[in-house]
Amino acid sequence: MDGTIRMRRWARHGWAHLWLVLALVGGCDDENHDGLVSWGPKDPPSSSAKGSSEGRMRLIYSPGSPLSSARVAGLIKKRLEPLGIPKESIRIGGEQIHVDVPKDKGEAVKQALALGRLELYVFDDRADPFAIKTADHAKRFAVKTESVPTSAGATTVHYLVAPTAERAALLAYLGEHGTGAKGLVGPTFASSAVPEGLRSYYVQAGESVRGEFVKRATAKQAGEQAVLELELEGSGKVSVLWASKRRARFVLQVDGLVLATQQPKEPVKDGKLSFPLAHRGGAAATLAAATELAKKLDGIAFSHLVTFDKERPLGRP
Repeated sequence: MDGTIRMRRWARHGWAHLWLVLALVGGCDDENHDGLVSWGPKDPPSSSAKGSSEGRMRLIYSPGSPLSSARVAGLIKKRLEPLGIPKESIRIGGEQIHVDVPKDKGEAVKQALALGRLELYVFDDRADPFAIKTADHAKRFAVKTESVPTSAGATTVHYLVAPTAERAALLAYLGEHGTGAKGLVGPTFASSAVPEGLRSYYVQAGESVRGEFVKRATAKQAGEQAVLELELEGSGKVSVLWASKRRARFVLQVDGLVLATQQPKEPVKDGKLSFPLAHRGGAAATLAAATELAKKLDGIAFSHLVTFDKERPLGRP
Protein backbone atom coordinates (compact mmCIF):
# COMPACT_ATOMS: atom_id res chain seq x y z
CA MET A 1 0.00 0.00 0.00
CA ASP A 2 1.38 3.35 -0.92
CA GLY A 3 2.75 5.40 1.91
CA THR A 4 2.72 2.61 4.48
CA ILE A 5 5.00 0.00 5.99
CA ARG A 6 3.38 -3.24 5.04
CA MET A 7 2.29 -5.59 7.79
CA ARG A 8 3.51 -9.14 8.01
CA ARG A 9 1.53 -11.68 5.98
CA TRP A 10 -0.44 -12.87 9.02
CA ALA A 11 -1.73 -9.36 9.69
CA ARG A 12 -2.27 -8.03 6.17
CA HIS A 13 -5.50 -9.53 4.94
CA GLY A 14 -7.84 -8.68 7.80
CA TRP A 15 -6.88 -5.00 7.68
CA ALA A 16 -6.66 -4.45 3.93
CA HIS A 17 -9.84 -2.38 3.69
CA LEU A 18 -8.93 -0.34 6.76
CA TRP A 19 -5.55 0.57 5.26
CA LEU A 20 -7.17 1.65 2.01
CA VAL A 21 -9.57 3.91 3.89
CA LEU A 22 -6.71 5.37 5.94
CA ALA A 23 -4.68 6.07 2.83
CA LEU A 24 -7.59 7.79 1.15
CA VAL A 25 -8.46 9.81 4.23
CA GLY A 26 -4.80 10.64 4.79
CA GLY A 27 -4.62 12.08 1.29
CA CYS A 28 -7.72 14.19 1.72
CA ASP A 29 -7.50 15.61 5.23
CA ASP A 30 -5.59 18.72 4.21
CA GLU A 31 -7.30 22.00 3.52
CA ASN A 32 -10.15 22.21 1.04
CA HIS A 33 -8.94 21.36 -2.46
CA ASP A 34 -11.69 23.10 -4.40
CA GLY A 35 -10.51 23.92 -7.90
CA LEU A 36 -7.97 21.10 -8.02
CA VAL A 37 -9.86 19.04 -10.55
CA SER A 38 -8.16 17.86 -13.71
CA TRP A 39 -8.27 20.27 -16.60
CA GLY A 40 -7.20 17.61 -19.07
CA PRO A 41 -4.74 18.52 -21.82
CA LYS A 42 -5.86 22.13 -22.11
CA ASP A 43 -4.56 25.04 -20.09
CA PRO A 44 -6.77 26.08 -17.16
CA PRO A 45 -8.23 29.56 -17.06
CA SER A 46 -5.50 32.04 -16.14
CA SER A 47 -5.30 33.08 -12.52
CA SER A 48 -3.71 36.42 -13.37
CA ALA A 49 -5.66 39.61 -12.94
CA LYS A 50 -5.42 40.47 -16.64
CA GLY A 51 -6.58 37.04 -17.78
CA SER A 52 -3.37 36.45 -19.75
CA SER A 53 -0.95 33.53 -19.42
CA GLU A 54 1.89 35.28 -21.22
CA GLY A 55 5.13 35.32 -19.24
CA ARG A 56 4.08 32.26 -17.26
CA MET A 57 5.25 28.67 -17.18
CA ARG A 58 3.91 25.35 -15.97
CA LEU A 59 6.02 23.08 -13.79
CA ILE A 60 4.76 19.51 -13.82
CA TYR A 61 5.38 17.18 -10.88
CA SER A 62 4.56 13.52 -10.35
CA PRO A 63 3.31 12.68 -6.82
CA GLY A 64 4.58 9.11 -7.10
CA SER A 65 1.09 7.68 -6.59
CA PRO A 66 -2.42 8.85 -7.54
CA LEU A 67 -3.51 8.33 -3.90
CA SER A 68 -0.94 10.93 -2.82
CA SER A 69 -1.95 13.66 -5.28
CA ALA A 70 -4.22 15.70 -3.01
CA ARG A 71 -1.86 15.58 -0.03
CA VAL A 72 1.19 16.52 -2.13
CA ALA A 73 -0.72 19.36 -3.81
CA GLY A 74 -1.63 20.75 -0.40
CA LEU A 75 1.99 20.64 0.75
CA ILE A 76 3.17 22.35 -2.44
CA LYS A 77 0.76 25.19 -1.67
CA LYS A 78 2.23 25.52 1.82
CA ARG A 79 5.79 25.57 0.52
CA LEU A 80 5.08 28.15 -2.16
CA GLU A 81 3.01 30.51 -0.03
CA PRO A 82 6.13 32.45 1.12
CA LEU A 83 6.95 33.07 -2.57
CA GLY A 84 3.57 34.66 -3.18
CA ILE A 85 2.29 31.85 -5.41
CA PRO A 86 -1.54 31.77 -5.17
CA LYS A 87 -3.22 28.50 -4.24
CA GLU A 88 -5.20 28.55 -7.46
CA SER A 89 -1.94 28.10 -9.39
CA ILE A 90 -1.52 24.54 -8.06
CA ARG A 91 -3.86 22.00 -9.66
CA ILE A 92 -4.12 18.26 -10.01
CA GLY A 93 -4.09 17.28 -13.67
CA GLY A 94 -4.73 13.58 -14.14
CA GLU A 95 -1.89 11.80 -12.36
CA GLN A 96 0.27 14.92 -12.27
CA ILE A 97 0.38 18.16 -10.33
CA HIS A 98 0.54 21.39 -12.34
CA VAL A 99 2.23 24.42 -10.82
CA ASP A 100 1.66 27.59 -12.90
CA VAL A 101 4.07 30.38 -12.00
CA PRO A 102 5.61 33.53 -13.50
CA LYS A 103 8.73 32.66 -15.47
CA ASP A 104 10.89 34.88 -13.30
CA LYS A 105 9.92 32.76 -10.26
CA GLY A 106 10.42 29.39 -11.91
CA GLU A 107 13.86 28.66 -10.46
CA ALA A 108 12.86 29.83 -6.98
CA VAL A 109 9.85 27.51 -7.08
CA LYS A 110 11.99 24.56 -8.17
CA GLN A 111 14.40 25.21 -5.30
CA ALA A 112 11.55 25.47 -2.80
CA LEU A 113 10.28 22.05 -3.86
CA ALA A 114 13.64 20.33 -4.30
CA LEU A 115 14.63 19.28 -0.78
CA GLY A 116 12.91 18.29 2.45
CA ARG A 117 12.39 14.73 1.16
CA LEU A 118 11.85 12.04 3.76
CA GLU A 119 11.15 8.32 4.03
CA LEU A 120 10.97 5.97 6.98
CA TYR A 121 12.03 2.42 6.22
CA VAL A 122 12.36 -0.79 8.21
CA PHE A 123 15.88 -2.18 8.48
CA ASP A 124 16.32 -5.53 6.73
CA ASP A 125 18.69 -7.67 8.80
CA ARG A 126 18.22 -10.63 6.45
CA ALA A 127 19.74 -8.93 3.41
CA ASP A 128 23.41 -9.50 4.19
CA PRO A 129 25.19 -10.40 0.96
CA PHE A 130 28.54 -9.49 2.49
CA ALA A 131 28.58 -12.28 5.04
CA ILE A 132 30.85 -14.16 2.65
CA LYS A 133 33.50 -11.79 1.37
CA THR A 134 33.94 -11.83 -2.37
CA ALA A 135 36.89 -10.55 -4.34
CA ASP A 136 34.50 -8.13 -6.08
CA HIS A 137 33.47 -5.91 -3.18
CA ALA A 138 36.61 -6.60 -1.14
CA LYS A 139 38.59 -4.83 -3.86
CA ARG A 140 36.23 -1.87 -4.14
CA PHE A 141 34.83 -1.24 -0.65
CA ALA A 142 35.83 -1.79 2.96
CA VAL A 143 33.68 -4.32 4.84
CA LYS A 144 32.58 -3.60 8.42
CA THR A 145 30.32 -5.39 10.89
CA GLU A 146 27.89 -4.20 13.53
CA SER A 147 25.59 -5.82 16.04
CA VAL A 148 21.96 -4.76 15.60
CA PRO A 149 18.95 -5.60 17.79
CA THR A 150 16.14 -7.62 16.24
CA SER A 151 12.91 -9.14 17.51
CA ALA A 152 14.79 -12.41 17.97
CA GLY A 153 17.79 -10.82 19.70
CA ALA A 154 20.99 -9.18 18.54
CA THR A 155 22.48 -10.23 15.22
CA THR A 156 25.67 -9.30 13.38
CA VAL A 157 25.35 -7.75 9.94
CA HIS A 158 27.90 -6.52 7.44
CA TYR A 159 27.98 -3.17 5.70
CA LEU A 160 30.23 -1.47 3.20
CA VAL A 161 32.15 1.78 3.56
CA ALA A 162 33.21 4.00 0.67
CA PRO A 163 34.48 7.54 0.10
CA THR A 164 31.77 10.12 -0.46
CA ALA A 165 32.83 10.45 -4.10
CA GLU A 166 31.93 6.77 -4.62
CA ARG A 167 28.27 7.24 -3.72
CA ALA A 168 26.91 6.30 -7.15
CA ALA A 169 29.13 3.22 -7.37
CA LEU A 170 28.13 2.06 -3.89
CA LEU A 171 24.42 2.49 -4.60
CA ALA A 172 24.80 0.61 -7.88
CA TYR A 173 26.57 -2.25 -6.12
CA LEU A 174 23.86 -2.44 -3.45
CA GLY A 175 21.21 -2.59 -6.17
CA GLU A 176 22.97 -5.54 -7.79
CA HIS A 177 23.58 -7.53 -4.60
CA GLY A 178 20.66 -6.64 -2.36
CA THR A 179 18.91 -10.03 -2.42
CA GLY A 180 15.59 -8.28 -2.95
CA ALA A 181 16.14 -5.53 -0.37
CA LYS A 182 16.59 -1.82 -1.07
CA GLY A 183 20.06 -0.36 -0.65
CA LEU A 184 20.59 3.06 0.95
CA VAL A 185 23.64 5.03 2.00
CA GLY A 186 24.35 7.49 4.78
CA PRO A 187 27.30 9.31 6.36
CA THR A 188 29.48 7.02 8.43
CA PHE A 189 29.55 9.33 11.46
CA ALA A 190 25.79 8.89 11.82
CA SER A 191 26.28 5.46 13.31
CA SER A 192 29.95 4.52 13.65
CA ALA A 193 33.39 5.86 14.40
CA VAL A 194 35.00 4.98 11.07
CA PRO A 195 36.62 7.72 8.95
CA GLU A 196 34.37 10.17 7.13
CA GLY A 197 32.60 8.73 4.11
CA LEU A 198 29.47 6.72 3.32
CA ARG A 199 28.19 3.41 4.61
CA SER A 200 25.54 1.04 3.31
CA TYR A 201 22.15 0.05 4.72
CA TYR A 202 19.60 -2.48 3.56
CA VAL A 203 15.90 -1.83 4.17
CA GLN A 204 12.80 -3.80 3.33
CA ALA A 205 11.91 -2.98 -0.27
CA GLY A 206 8.54 -1.38 -0.84
CA GLU A 207 7.86 -0.88 2.86
CA SER A 208 8.06 2.78 3.79
CA VAL A 209 6.25 5.74 5.28
CA ARG A 210 6.22 8.74 2.96
CA GLY A 211 7.27 12.16 4.14
CA GLU A 212 3.80 13.59 3.52
CA PHE A 213 2.60 11.80 6.66
CA VAL A 214 4.96 13.77 8.92
CA LYS A 215 2.64 16.11 10.79
CA ARG A 216 5.36 17.75 12.87
CA ALA A 217 9.15 17.80 13.06
CA THR A 218 11.00 19.31 16.00
CA ALA A 219 14.59 19.38 17.23
CA LYS A 220 15.57 19.21 20.88
CA GLN A 221 18.47 18.44 23.16
CA ALA A 222 18.31 15.12 25.00
CA GLY A 223 21.26 14.93 27.37
CA GLU A 224 24.34 15.38 25.21
CA GLN A 225 22.55 14.39 22.02
CA ALA A 226 20.48 16.35 19.55
CA VAL A 227 17.25 14.58 18.67
CA LEU A 228 14.93 14.96 15.70
CA GLU A 229 11.38 14.09 16.74
CA LEU A 230 8.82 13.22 14.09
CA GLU A 231 5.09 13.06 14.72
CA LEU A 232 3.24 11.01 12.13
CA GLU A 233 -0.43 11.09 11.19
CA GLY A 234 -2.90 9.08 9.12
CA SER A 235 -1.75 5.77 7.73
CA GLY A 236 1.84 6.70 8.58
CA LYS A 237 0.97 6.66 12.28
CA VAL A 238 -0.77 3.29 11.95
CA SER A 239 2.15 1.87 9.98
CA VAL A 240 4.68 2.85 12.63
CA LEU A 241 2.50 1.32 15.34
CA TRP A 242 2.32 -2.04 13.57
CA ALA A 243 6.03 -2.07 12.74
CA SER A 244 7.03 -1.10 16.29
CA LYS A 245 4.91 -3.95 17.69
CA ARG A 246 7.25 -6.37 15.97
CA ARG A 247 10.32 -4.48 17.27
CA ALA A 248 11.28 -3.08 13.88
CA ARG A 249 14.37 -0.93 13.53
CA PHE A 250 13.41 2.26 11.68
CA VAL A 251 15.76 3.87 9.18
CA LEU A 252 15.40 7.62 8.57
CA GLN A 253 16.31 8.83 5.07
CA VAL A 254 16.31 12.57 4.35
CA ASP A 255 17.29 14.05 0.98
CA GLY A 256 18.86 10.83 -0.20
CA LEU A 257 20.95 10.04 2.90
CA VAL A 258 20.30 7.87 5.94
CA LEU A 259 20.72 10.16 8.95
CA ALA A 260 19.78 7.84 11.80
CA THR A 261 18.18 4.58 12.89
CA GLN A 262 15.99 3.85 15.88
CA GLN A 263 14.38 0.79 17.42
CA PRO A 264 11.59 1.71 19.88
CA LYS A 265 11.43 -0.40 23.00
CA GLU A 266 7.65 -0.15 23.16
CA PRO A 267 4.87 0.06 20.53
CA VAL A 268 4.61 3.62 19.21
CA LYS A 269 0.97 4.49 19.89
CA ASP A 270 1.21 8.28 19.59
CA GLY A 271 2.93 8.33 16.20
CA LYS A 272 6.09 9.95 17.62
CA LEU A 273 9.57 8.70 16.77
CA SER A 274 12.79 10.28 18.03
CA PHE A 275 16.06 9.93 16.14
CA PRO A 276 19.40 10.83 17.74
CA LEU A 277 21.58 12.74 15.28
CA ALA A 278 25.33 13.13 14.95
CA HIS A 279 27.54 15.88 13.54
CA ARG A 280 31.32 16.18 13.34
CA GLY A 281 31.08 19.75 14.61
CA GLY A 282 30.07 18.69 18.13
CA ALA A 283 26.92 19.05 20.22
CA ALA A 284 26.15 22.71 19.43
CA ALA A 285 26.60 22.19 15.70
CA THR A 286 24.46 19.06 15.85
CA LEU A 287 21.57 20.88 17.53
CA ALA A 288 21.82 23.77 15.06
CA ALA A 289 21.80 21.33 12.13
CA ALA A 290 18.88 19.41 13.63
CA THR A 291 16.91 22.65 14.06
CA GLU A 292 17.45 23.60 10.42
CA LEU A 293 16.50 20.09 9.35
CA ALA A 294 13.28 20.23 11.38
CA LYS A 295 12.30 23.48 9.62
CA LYS A 296 12.57 21.75 6.24
CA LEU A 297 10.36 18.87 7.37
CA ASP A 298 7.85 20.39 9.78
CA GLY A 299 4.50 19.68 8.15
CA ILE A 300 5.88 20.18 4.63
CA ALA A 301 7.98 17.06 3.97
CA PHE A 302 7.75 15.26 0.65
CA SER A 303 8.51 11.69 -0.32
CA HIS A 304 11.50 11.02 -2.54
CA LEU A 305 8.88 9.67 -4.97
CA VAL A 306 7.63 13.20 -5.70
CA THR A 307 9.55 14.13 -8.84
CA PHE A 308 9.84 17.07 -11.20
CA ASP A 309 8.88 15.85 -14.67
CA LYS A 310 9.09 18.81 -17.03
CA GLU A 311 8.22 22.43 -17.67
CA ARG A 312 6.57 24.26 -20.53
CA PRO A 313 5.51 27.84 -21.31
CA LEU A 314 1.89 28.94 -21.05
CA GLY A 315 0.23 31.10 -23.68
CA ARG A 316 2.01 32.37 -26.77
CA PRO A 317 5.77 31.72 -26.93
